[in-house]
Amino acid sequence: MSLLDLPDELLTLVLVNCASRDVLSVANTCRRLSKVANDVFLWRKLCDRELSSSGLQLPPSAHRREVQMGVQALKRRLQRLHRILPKITKCKTCKHLTCQQETFCHEDRVVLDVGSKTTWCLGPNSMWQKHPSVLIGDQHGNCLACEHADKLKPQAMLHTKFHGNIRPHSHHQPLLPPFGPQDLVSSFASMRMGSRARFSSASGVFDDMFNVVKSINPESYLRHPLKCLQEDRGDEGGCTVFEDFISHVLKKFQVTQNLQQANSSLVFCEPYFMSTAQRKKLCKFFFESTGAGRLCFLNKAYSTAALTQIETCIVVDSGCHSTVVSVIINGQVQPERTQDCPIGGQVLSENLLDRLRMRQWDCPVSCEGLDNHQVKLSCYLSANIGLEHTTVYDEVFKQCFVQCQRGGLLTQEWVEFGSELYIAPELMYSAMQLPDMILKAVRGLPRFQIQQLVTHILLTGANTELTGFRRRLVSDLRRKMPDFAHLNMHTYSGSRSWECCMGGTCLLLANTSDPMTLFPVDSYVCNTYQWITREDYILHGESAVRNE
Repeated sequence: MSLLDLPDELLTLVLVNCASRDVLSVANTCRRLSKVANDVFLWRKLCDRELSSSGLQLPPSAHRREVQMGVQALKRRLQRLHRILPKITKCKTCKHLTCQQETFCHEDRVVLDVGSKTTWCLGPNSMWQKHPSVLIGDQHGNCLACEHADKLKPQAMLHTKFHGNIRPHSHHQPLLPPFGPQDLVSSFASMRMGSRARFSSASGVFDDMFNVVKSINPESYLRHPLKCLQEDRGDEGGCTVFEDFISHVLKKFQVTQNLQQANSSLVFCEPYFMSTAQRKKLCKFFFESTGAGRLCFLNKAYSTAALTQIETCIVVDSGCHSTVVSVIINGQVQPERTQDCPIGGQVLSENLLDRLRMRQWDCPVSCEGLDNHQVKLSCYLSANIGLEHTTVYDEVFKQCFVQCQRGGLLTQEWVEFGSELYIAPELMYSAMQLPDMILKAVRGLPRFQIQQLVTHILLTGANTELTGFRRRLVSDLRRKMPDFAHLNMHTYSGSRSWECCMGGTCLLLANTSDPMTLFPVDSYVCNTYQWITREDYILHGESAVRNE
């Protein structure tokens, strides 16, 4: 008597005692066994048994929802279970695959922030770690920027040799053509409307790095993960480059093993343009590829506000490639009021480079070399550009070490800067139109809310560290908003580049109690943050990510 001679009821009872992988194999043999192996009752029993024996602590509602699920949904649930289960390890304290959060259990949190220039990572057992927000790879998927890191550092400090007539570079060169301060101010104002398209150039702050790697490996390529994520939002494979970059960063920083533990949490500081479809793709990547215990999608603006514990504020985030103004009211981000423009610190470097070329200076400086902390410290944003012209008519030069490229190697050389130290920031700030962005963000709100918002303006991003940035913004806002004289801008002591990543450590874990109010912490706040556990993803898949 063969297996096919048995009735369907007995075949179902036999297959119930088999593993799900064996049942899938049986379904591919013949039409009759395929019909029996795809029975809903059979897969409910298989799913219930394998989930119970997995060692994970699942919510009681999971078994009730299985009654309403079809065969394909049950198969996908078991598929997620078998993908994740081999990657996870038990909690070192409570010895369970689902951490019981007992008294002595502690959370191992990893915070990841992918910025436009620098990616910051803060692990449970490590200090601050950073990686350039660029993927320079080859056909084998290797990160060439990490492999050739020793060749991407300046090897020597040389003095720049100047060619041509020395008189244009003397210390008594007239600052600008002889016209009045009012004409000077109007010339900057005329640049504001059409300058955004001009400043969105293709040159980047990673050109020197890529050229050096290209000379070593001609088959290398350059990808900017954040730009790929933003430009390919409608593509099914739009997150591929971003996922490859995240996978490399987590392995480079050696935090993958920490994420696979039951008491681990990964806080991902998401950019302002993230969509629900992108969150679902990244949720699948983080759980199935890294085996994270918990995942949190945290809005960058709210992360900065959490660092200062301010519930209602305006967050101005000016980075390398863009500037974003976000409004937070009562601890909730208002996405419909978010304003952004493609102007940031890279535009300042491009303006510096243009000014040096206007001097007919033969120097091997690029945009990447001028996007340097020492150069940015020398630049300043004038409170009144017309007054700057009348008080300092004779140009004063300042020397800085700047990264240059010579013969396929990166060196550091002396470069002299003059009036471009405040003209270049003025061009960038005029094109940014930041006061108008803030006015658009608060338009239509009640007066008392606007007053509360403008008294709590948070500045973050490396571009806001520019000398005079805060003072100039306060002055322009007071001129545009005369009814709101009390303006206050908060800054956190330290580098503003990693403030967002630091704010991710202040977010409380879901289903715990707030130590200040003793109220339970929500696992989801619309457009602000949401916590997803490993067990929720196994049960519901990408549907565990809420639609916004």
